[in-house]
Amino acid sequence: MPPKLRPYQEDAVRAISESHKGNSSTLVEMATGTGKTLALSRYASSFESGRTLVICPFLQLIPQTANKLHKETGEYPSIEQGSLWANESNFARSQFIVASKCTLCSKFKESGFSGKRYERFRDIGLVVADEAHYCVTEAYSDLLGYFLSQGAKVLGVT
Repeated sequence: MPPKLRPYQEDAVRAISESHKGNSSTLVEMATGTGKTLALSRYASSFESGRTLVICPFLQLIPQTANKLHKETGEYPSIEQGSLWANESNFARSQFIVASKCTLCSKFKESGFSGKRYERFRDIGLVVADEAHYCVTEAYSDLLGYFLSQGAKVLGVT
């Protein structure tokens, strides 16, 4: 059973939902230790327009975020980090992907295709940029722009 949200977390989830009705991107700021990962997991679990990609700037946040998503949704998220590749086959794709920014922005070659690793994902409807204050680089801008151009919503949390 998913944990109960605190009132301010419920308010954050409601505010994100309202903002995404008229905007392609939203930024939420919550103090350290107030449960932003739980709030973003709750929002992602209710998001109905495609899959969710959560981008973490630090490796230690990847398992923490994946565990929270699993507890919230009951589904194991795929991990895209270094030598770990999310399974993108039609029969094994997860609704949720947790990835490192550096991995997503690295180049890869596969079956004659050459590009950034994030370009291999399809059906992404929500991109969550954890620790969004780190998103001021050209690489992040290109990554987020790619998904925005495909109709995804972006949620920055910090």
